[in-house]
Amino acid sequence: MHPELFLIGLTGQTGAGKTTVSALLQNEGFAAVNADTVARAAVQPGSPCLNALARIFGQQIMQPDGTLNRAATAALIFSDKNAKAQYEAVIYPYITRMIRQETAALAAAGKRLILLDAPTLFESGIYRSCQAIVSVVADAEIRKTRITERDGLTEEQALRRMNAQYPEDYFRAHSDAVIENNGNTALLRQAVSEAARCLRDCAESYFTNQTTFREENEMESKDKLKELKESLLMQKKNAGLLLSEEEIAKCDAFCESYKQFLDQSKTEREGAAAAAALLEAKGFRKWQRGDAVKAGDKIYTCNRGKAIVAAVIGTDPLEDGIRLSAAHIDSPRLDLKQVPLYEDNELALFKTHYYGGIKKYQWTVLPLALHGVIAKKDGSTVTVCIGEDPADPIFCVTDLLPHLAQEQSKRTLGQGIKGEELNLLIGSRPFRCDEGSDLVKLRIMQILNEKYGITEADFLSAELEIVPAGKSRDLGFDRSMIGGYGHDDRVCAYPALAALLDTEHPQHTAVVILTDKEEIGSEGNTGLQSAYFYHFMKDLAAAFGTEAHTVFAKSQCLSADVTAAFDPTFADVSDRRNCAYLNYGVCMMKFTGARGKSGSSDASAEFIGKMRTLFDNAGVIWQTGELGKVDLGGGGTVAAYLANLNIDTVDLGVPVLSMHAPLEVVSKIDVYMCYAAIAAFNAS
Repeated sequence: MHPELFLIGLTGQTGAGKTTVSALLQNEGFAAVNADTVARAAVQPGSPCLNALARIFGQQIMQPDGTLNRAATAALIFSDKNAKAQYEAVIYPYITRMIRQETAALAAAGKRLILLDAPTLFESGIYRSCQAIVSVVADAEIRKTRITERDGLTEEQALRRMNAQYPEDYFRAHSDAVIENNGNTALLRQAVSEAARCLRDCAESYFTNQTTFREENEMESKDKLKELKESLLMQKKNAGLLLSEEEIAKCDAFCESYKQFLDQSKTEREGAAAAAALLEAKGFRKWQRGDAVKAGDKIYTCNRGKAIVAAVIGTDPLEDGIRLSAAHIDSPRLDLKQVPLYEDNELALFKTHYYGGIKKYQWTVLPLALHGVIAKKDGSTVTVCIGEDPADPIFCVTDLLPHLAQEQSKRTLGQGIKGEELNLLIGSRPFRCDEGSDLVKLRIMQILNEKYGITEADFLSAELEIVPAGKSRDLGFDRSMIGGYGHDDRVCAYPALAALLDTEHPQHTAVVILTDKEEIGSEGNTGLQSAYFYHFMKDLAAAFGTEAHTVFAKSQCLSADVTAAFDPTFADVSDRRNCAYLNYGVCMMKFTGARGKSGSSDASAEFIGKMRTLFDNAGVIWQTGELGKVDLGGGGTVAAYLANLNIDTVDLGVPVLSMHAPLEVVSKIDVYMCYAAIAAFNAS
C-alpha cells in the first residue's frame, strides 16, 4: 500500500443504494475507483481473464463477436453455486490487480483519500488492503423493489440475487461504519456527511502515525565516517551481535520444533509423512486433477509416499507466477542390499550399499538404527524402525583396533573402509540346535518372522535404510548449535514447510516442494528430474484456465539446499571472502556446480538484486557463499532442474559443518533466518 494513501472500501447489500452513497462521498472530495468498471475492463475481448473463463465455461458465456455474454453468465453463476465459485476464483485475481494499479495511479497523482466502490469487497478479499470499510444497508422489501425496477427482474430473480450475498449482520460486524438508506434523502445526506467527517479524522490519524514513524527514523544521526563506511562497504557481522536477546530466543524456540521434525524424519518416507501431518493440521487438503480450487485454498499432494508438493493459492492470477521453494528430504545413508542377511563365523550381518556421497570410514563403530518398509508378497507392507527407542537394540559397522590395523592404515583415507566392508553387525547367538549351518542367521530370521511376519525372501522387495540412532541435540556450552543426522537437507525442508504453514492469503500462489533422490542426482520418479512437479502445476494451471509454461515464465524459486560452512580446522579449502559462516544468517548462492560452474543454474544478476532487496526490507540476516575454492569444491542442487522450466531460481540454504557426516552441525540463528527468508519470499 502507498504510504500516502488511505483506502476506504465501500460495499453493501444489493439494492441498498451503494452507488448513491458513492456519488455523495465523491461530492465530499473523495476520489473513487469503481470495481464494476474494473470488472468490465478485466473481461474485454482478448483479455487473459476472458480467455481463461472461456476455456473453463465454453462458448455458453460468449457472444458471437467475442465479448462476454453478461446475461448468460449471470444466469449461470446465480443458479449454480459451484460455477459461481469457479467464476470468482478466476476473475477476482484480475480485478484485484487492476484495482491496485488504479489506486496506485491516483496516489501518485496526489489523491490521498480514495474510495473503492466494490459490491464484492469481502468476497474478493480486496478488503484486506483497505484502511476503513463502509457498508450501505436497507430493508429487504425496499431493496427488492429497487432491484426489480432497476434491473427489470422478477421478484424471484431479485430474491435469488439478494440471497447470494452475505446477510446484513455480516456487513455490520465487518465494517467501520454502516449507512442506512431506506429512502429518506435528507437522512441519507446527513449520514454520509457524518461518515465523511469520521473518515477524514481517521485518515489524518493514520497519516500522522506514518509521518511520525518516518521522522523518528530520519532523526537517527550517525558519525560521518561510520555512515560512509556503512553506505559504501559491506559490513559482515555475527548475527549474535545484531539480534536482541528476545530475537535470539525466538530463533532458539523455532529450532525446538525443527529438532522434533528432524528426529521424526530420518528417511524420505518419514519426512513426507511428518510434513503431511503438519499440513493437514493447518487445514491443507489433498488435491488432485479436477478438484475445485480458489484463492486462499491450501492444498497438497504426496508422490508415492516420498515427496510432497503443497500450495497456498494466491489472490493474483496464477499466470502471474508462483513463489516456489524447493528442498529435499533424503540424506546420505546406508541401504540394505536386496539379499542382505548372511552369517560369517557365527556372526550375523547385513550387506549394505551406501546412498549418496559419504566418507565411508565415518560410518563405523556408531550406534545405528534400521528404518524403512518391507513389501510382502501378499501386497501388505511392514514399517520398520529399530534402534530409536531407548529399549531397542542398536546395530553397528565394526572396525579394526589400532594394534591390528597396520595394513589398513596404509590405505588412503577414502579407502580406509571399503564399500564392501560396510557390513552391519546384527546378531551372534545361534538357533538352539546341534545340527545344521547358519544357525545365527536362522535365529535372526526367526526373530524377524515373529515380530514382522517376514521371510528372507521379503528382503527382495524392501527399502531398509541404516541411519545414526538417537535424537538431535543442542551443541556447545551456549547451546547455539544443533548436532544431528540429516541436516542436509531437512534443515532447509523444515523452514520451507514452516513458512508455507504460516502463509495466509498471499498475493502470488506459494508452493513448496519436498523432494526425494537429490543425493543421487534427483533421478527416479520421486526425484525432481521426473515430471511429477510439472504435472502438478499443469493440472493446477488448468483449474484456472491457463497453462503451466505461462505460469513458470513469471515464477520465482528459492532452491533451498545447504552449503558448506567455514571450518577453521580445515580452512585451506575455503575462500574466506566468499564462503559462508555459522551465525551469519541464511546463505544465498548465485551458483553451485563444480569447476567452471558445471551443473549450475547460475542465477541472473537481476533476480539476485530482487532477492537482496526483499531480504533486507524484511530484516532477514543473510550472506553469500560457495561450495569451496574453485578447483577444490563443487556440488549440485535441484536448482538447475527448476531453472530448466524457465523459472528464475537461486540457491538459498543453511551453512553446515561436517556436511554428509553421520552428525552434522548447524547454527540455530541460521536455521531461523532460512525460515524468515522463505516467509518473506512467500509474502512478496
